[in-house]
Amino acid sequence: MDWLEGIWDNLWALPSGAWAAIAAWATVLIAGGTVVVTGRYAKKQVEQAREQIGQAEQARIEQAADAQKLRQEQAQPNVVAFMEPDENHWGFCDLVVKNFGLTPAYDIMLAFTPELDVTPFERLDTGERVTHLMYPREIPMLVPNQEWRTNWDDLASRNEADTQLESKFSALVTYRDSHGRALNTEAVLDWTPLQAKVTVETKNLHSLAKDLEAKLGAQNAQLASIARSLTEFGDEHKGVWVYPTDADAERARRAEVSRQRAERVRLAQERREQRLSQRAERRDGGGE
Repeated sequence: MDWLEGIWDNLWALPSGAWAAIAAWATVLIAGGTVVVTGRYAKKQVEQAREQIGQAEQARIEQAADAQKLRQEQAQPNVVAFMEPDENHWGFCDLVVKNFGLTPAYDIMLAFTPELDVTPFERLDTGERVTHLMYPREIPMLVPNQEWRTNWDDLASRNEADTQLESKFSALVTYRDSHGRALNTEAVLDWTPLQAKVTVETKNLHSLAKDLEAKLGAQNAQLASIARSLTEFGDEHKGVWVYPTDADAERARRAEVSRQRAERVRLAQERREQRLSQRAERRDGGGE
């Protein structure tokens, strides 16, 4: 403790100029420390700012890339194969290939696994037995919202078919966009959901036209039959007779006419037989 008291006594014994120098050096040391601390803090702030700027730039680049990718996806074709029930005929389904994109699709190729089967039938023109759906393996082009469609089959016929038919099919559609890039879409075509479908048949103008067509067809067939019968009426026995009188009285009159005609025929036959008998007697008398 003596040495500390000695230092303290010596400090008090210093002149005022020394104390001013000490104060100046203390100010310099404090300022230097402040500068060091401030510099480190400023450096840290600069590094954080640079990191934030880098992150923002990276985010901007990624957003620009995502936006460009989105624009490309929105501008490219999107061709899909699917099955669609016929709105006018319950149970019937169409195979549809449609471009849902905003640009044309080129060189569309269709492939199904397994091949699309149908209820077996025979072609009217060749008699050939058909077991699979006919469709184009390649479609040259489909513009936006354009589709290719054909009737595939109907559910009732598939259920009653004498052969086992597949219910689920995988579809692969490959095509090119306007820049020649290869694209493809996959889909599943399944008849199973239609099995449990319940629908209410609604009559529309198309249904009315179909009903009228069927009724007119039946009436035309009846008129044709009548026309054929009329062409066969050529004489009294095949003509059309109209009697403006009571049916029973007409039947009685016709019966009487028939009886009289039969009586005349009988009398004529008797007279003929009498003449033949007289001729025979004269020949016999002349011979004697």
